[in-house]
Amino acid sequence: MQAEFGEHAGEEELELYSMGRLEGAQLEAIEEHLLVCASCQDRLEDTDIYVRAARAATTKLAAEPPQKSPGFLGRFRAFALSYEPVLITVAVAVVVIGVYWIARPSQERLNPPMAVVVLETVRGESTAATVSRDSRPLLRIDVSELAPSSSYRVELVNAQGDTIWPTDATPSGGKLSVPVGTTLAVGRYWVRLYSPASDRTLLREYELRAE
Repeated sequence: MQAEFGEHAGEEELELYSMGRLEGAQLEAIEEHLLVCASCQDRLEDTDIYVRAARAATTKLAAEPPQKSPGFLGRFRAFALSYEPVLITVAVAVVVIGVYWIARPSQERLNPPMAVVVLETVRGESTAATVSRDSRPLLRIDVSELAPSSSYRVELVNAQGDTIWPTDATPSGGKLSVPVGTTLAVGRYWVRLYSPASDRTLLREYELRAE
């Protein structure tokens, strides 16, 4: 079972978040999305850079002593100070759109979308889950029925028995969220859940297929 993170943060939301103007449920929603979406994280970094640059330029203009005759530059400075938020938004939008269209192919290759893969057991036996070969799996494992533990060992193993992604995971609300930092070639895989490193007891094993 899988669900794609199809709803990415909009440009306006990222701009407002970068400027610290989001609050309440909207702020919580975008922060939760940014935790698992590398694409939006990269876009936010670009937005932060240009917001800081625009603010620095505006601050520099404000700090300069006024000229005796305002002239064209003086009128432009007054206009810029009066409409700082609007200018920042327009500047960021223009730059982000340009960067997006130039870098879009390479960004998609470097940061493929993440897909949630829910690993389940039915009457003690695992059922095969699937994930697209173009997505990075975000494994979700229910550990509420296991003996409580502060952490678990999770290993992703290919059909040849080679471990390709080992990690330690901490449960939250009786569930583990384990992001895999790479796409998978088409084939059959196994997700193995172990007790903490000191015990190394295999607790569960799930089948995962990349298609």
